[in-house]
Parts: sequence; C-alpha cells; structure tokens
Amino acid sequence: VSRAGGFITEALSSRVPRRQGMTVEAALDRAKTILSGRGYSAMTESYHILQDAALTVTFCAKQGSTVCYPDMVKVTVAMDDGSLLRYDAREYLTSHMLRELPRPETSAEKLRAQLPEELKVLRTGLAVIPTPGGEEVFCREFVCENEEEQHYLVYFNAVTGEQERILILLEDENGTLSL
Repeated sequence: VSRAGGFITEALSSRVPRRQGMTVEAALDRAKTILSGRGYSAMTESYHILQDAALTVTFCAKQGSTVCYPDMVKVTVAMDDGSLLRYDAREYLTSHMLRELPRPETSAEKLRAQLPEELKVLRTGLAVIPTPGGEEVFCREFVCENEEEQHYLVYFNAVTGEQERILILLEDENGTLSL
C-alpha cells in the first residue's frame, strides 16, 4: 500500500492454479473487471501472456486517443477460477498524470513513407512511450507486419519525425511479448 493516498501498489497470491478451466476471453474479461473494480478507468489492454494456467494482462492508460505506455497496470488471473493472483500498479502510480500533449507536427502518411516497403502497416495511432533514461516521448505508433507475418511496433517522434524505437512482437498461442 502506498504511503501517499493509500493505493494498493502490488498484491501477490501464493496460490498455484492447477488447471486451465477458463477461456482466454473469459480471463481477459475477469482482469478488466478486477481493474475497473479498483477504480481504474480509461485503460486499454496492451498485451497478454498465458503461462502455467495464469493469464497476465498489461493495461495502459489512455488520454483521449493516445495510449500512455508508462502508465501500466499488470493483472494476473488464475485460469481455473478467475481469482486474482498478482496485481502490480507501481508503474501506473509513479507515472500517471494528465499530460500536456503537443499537436503532432508530422503526419502519419509522411512517417509511413519512411517505413521499409516490405512492412505492411496494420494500424497506426498516438502513444507516449518511456525512454531508457526515464523520460517520455510522444510518438506515432505503427503496428506493422512483414511477409513472414512477423509483427513490429515502430515509433516515430510525433513532433520531430525522428524514429524513436522499433520493437519485435513475439506472438504465439499463449500471448504476446515485445523485444
């Protein structure tokens, strides 16, 4: 529990789920219910991963249509009964604020032209991403796919147009990880 405000920062259950009785969709709904029950609104699912009969869902805050990746809450649900196994809101509680987001100076179309031709853009949006130095960058996010159906996230600074980061998405039947 946080000193300031008395917010639950982290919770962990020692219970080990024995089997997978729920569908991933049902577990996702349960995770959303747990999150909203703790007063978190304007959150969107970023990714999820299924391991050892437990589904971990990463939620990020949204400010308007902008996804704020530093404002993250992770919820882990048991796949046998939907109970809460782990809850981690530390990043959200230390990062969340109303941001003064600048007007994007670079258009999605202009930035799309900078992507390699072999990448097909599946969707684009606005995002705030953390930097390794603990700062934040307002970006245009491109979700892309190559000929082998490998997915990538490409981030361009929404103001300067400079490429900020490329992430590879590792996806399988258990969920998604980003590298």
